[in-house]
Parts: sequence; C-alpha cells; structure tokens
Amino acid sequence: VAAMISERYQLPVRVENNANAMALGEYWFGNGKGVENLLAVKVGRSIGSGIILGGQLFPGADYTAGEIGHLTVVLDGPLCKCGNYGCLETVASIGAVIKRGRLMLKRGDGGSLLELIGNNPDGLDFANLCETAQLGDGTARRLWEEAGSYLGLALANTINILNPTKVLVGGDVLPVVDFILPKVREIVSVRALETLKTNLTIEPVGLGADAVALGAVTLILKELFTPEN
Repeated sequence: VAAMISERYQLPVRVENNANAMALGEYWFGNGKGVENLLAVKVGRSIGSGIILGGQLFPGADYTAGEIGHLTVVLDGPLCKCGNYGCLETVASIGAVIKRGRLMLKRGDGGSLLELIGNNPDGLDFANLCETAQLGDGTARRLWEEAGSYLGLALANTINILNPTKVLVGGDVLPVVDFILPKVREIVSVRALETLKTNLTIEPVGLGADAVALGAVTLILKELFTPEN
C-alpha cells in the first residue's frame, strides 16, 4: 500500500497499524517513554495492541502481532467478524458494550439509564454511555466495568506470555477509562502470574486522543534519529 501511494504522489510514504503507531508514540513521548517492554492496547470499535519488546516494535512474522481483540475470553460466545466465537472484541469493544446496553434496556434491566436517554433503547450510543457513566449512572458504569473484566482476562493471558513492565490502555474508550481500569487491574491481579506482577503498571496512555497521530510521526523520526549499525 505504501509503495502504491508513494508512486501515485511521488512522495515517501510510511504505513503502520494504528495500535502499533500508538505503542510507538507512547514509547517515544507518552507514559511508555523509555519502557523497554511495553504493551499498548487500543480499545474502540475494534481492539488491538502494539508490542514493544527490548525497545523495538514487535510486528510478528506476518506483521499481525498484537491482535489481542481476537483472544477467546468467552467459550462459545458471540460470533466475531473473524469467524471465531467469544473473541474479546465481541464483548469488550464499544459496539459490543452498546449492543449489550440496548438489550438490557429492552429487557427492563436498565434502571434510570432508560429515562436518561429518553426511553428509547435503540437510541443508546457511545456518547450516552460516556455521559451517563460520568453522571454516576450505575447501569452505564456496570457495562464499562464488565468490559473491563473481559479486557483484564485477555491482558492477564498476554502478560503471562510477554511479561511487559507497563500496559497502557487508550483509544476511543479514554472518556470512560477510569471505569474500565479498576476492573482490569482486579482481574490481572488474580489471574496473572505473581512474579510477573511485581514491576507491572497498568494505566491510561499519556498522549490521549493524539497517541496514534504522534505514533505516526515517530515512523519518520525513528528513521531520522536511529543510528545505522
């Protein structure tokens, strides 16, 4: 893709997965600055992660390392777009949380949330769920906490394999990350190996909504400022 665009516009082009770009941005400028072993997780309509190992981005053999969104967290769970069942994306992505919230409201389990969004279950959207959670609505907060539980399970498994020093969570869920992370930390504390938790920190990305964009900038910066062997 980069070669095609470069040829069309006669300009140098670099292309990277957005989660990898976020990891690079955080490693250079954000809360992962200088952290040699780092996992950056981008949670939005899909879920992915960028992996820094030994100070280098780890792309994998086929440039698809870090697809944490397709770890199975619910045996025989919902069908995922990848064809598998029970993937993290099917229960912890923004779309999955909205879908579960609408179903709760239709069943009459939404408490005051239904009234807050104008008594229209199908009108529930991401902005509603952010606003109502921040206003203290218990149902909205429980929905995000449940997503955090699934994310924590996927992260615990990933931590047991990669042994990162830091896990950073970012993406579109940043407005509600404070409702997600406590549950993430709780699940990881129970399920990750004890020796791997000694120096582990789990926190939000430091660059906020600009993490991916600044990560894209690092694609050029690392070429300019990394010494040649």
